[in-house]
Amino acid sequence: MEGYSQDRWFYYRRLIKKYIENPVYSVTKNQMKEAIYIEWENCSKCMMTKPHVQKWCGENWYECQIVKFDDTSVKEFQIESVPMLVLKTDWVVEQILDMDWIVHLISNK
Repeated sequence: MEGYSQDRWFYYRRLIKKYIENPVYSVTKNQMKEAIYIEWENCSKCMMTKPHVQKWCGENWYECQIVKFDDTSVKEFQIESVPMLVLKTDWVVEQILDMDWIVHLISNK
């Protein structure tokens, strides 16, 4: 009889099959969190904060995307200074952070 009086490994394998092996479930059920780091190639502040932002994104389950500053790729955001960090959840912009807020974010847990 399938599913009746099984051991715990049976249910463990079923959970693995459902959550890990099924990519559709993980994409549709979990929130998509993305961080877009906007930098300029000659900016010293950008180069100093980039590894710390990448580390923070890894610890907080954000997918980090590094974007060079030019008007074509980031025209949808209001860029006032570089570096900037755009935090998105489920393709909706939650926060746009400038340098001071980036430092505050990565220094406080």
